[in-house]
Amino acid sequence: MALNRDELNEWQRLKSEAAALQRQKKTVDDRVKQLEERFEVELSSSGKQSIKRHGFLLAWKPGYASVSWAKEYLDLAGPEKVQELKDNAAANARPSLVISVPE
Repeated sequence: MALNRDELNEWQRLKSEAAALQRQKKTVDDRVKQLEERFEVELSSSGKQSIKRHGFLLAWKPGYASVSWAKEYLDLAGPEKVQELKDNAAANARPSLVISVPE
């Protein structure tokens, strides 16, 4: 099947649109990150696990700690050592911000 000019033009147009959307996405993502950092500061400075602001609930979600290579390490060091590593990872896991939107 031969390539036709309309398909090639469509491809070119879509590539240009996709590039523009990627730039837009980065701008939006950067702004979301800025806002979330501000919300984290507000929550941290409150000294609480969660706060409510204008109907929005801001809360800390415990960090998820995992050791991806635990199964391989288990064979070498045994279950006690693996559990110790997981416990250390959990102790150092950073909580993340969760925002609940009012209904």
